[in-house]
Amino acid sequence: MKRTAIVTGSAGFIGYHLCARLLADGWRVIGIDAMTDYYEVALKDSRLALLVAEEEFTPVQARIETPGVL
Repeated sequence: MKRTAIVTGSAGFIGYHLCARLLADGWRVIGIDAMTDYYEVALKDSRLALLVAEEEFTPVQARIETPGVL
């Protein structure tokens, strides 16, 4: 059975690299990101596109403080 990780901020710099590493190590990853415009959204979109190409990655666009997200 594969291990599953939930990563918040998955399209950000640290979150993206953590997701990529977990996927490379055989984990299933649920990536949560609000995709805010704190910095360039196009950069986040490009990182997210790379993660979504992985079969074991599930993206969730949401804010973690929203009731019911977690």
